[in-house]
Amino acid sequence: MAIALIACFIKPLHVDPRFGLGIRAFFAAIGNTIFVGTILPSGGLVTVSVMVNGIGLATTFFTRG
Repeated sequence: MAIALIACFIKPLHVDPRFGLGIRAFFAAIGNTIFVGTILPSGGLVTVSVMVNGIGLATTFFTRG
């Protein structure tokens, strides 16, 4: 999530790094969600890790553009 927020501090004139950083952060957040999902047993309930990963994905998605 912190990587996605760094994109807000890049000047709008530098389109490639600004867009690329957001895309990379989004894929990192998806990878984190998959990694945590394979480690934790499925319980059928919403856990704190699911909520944190969801907030991270949403923040990363909204800071992309």
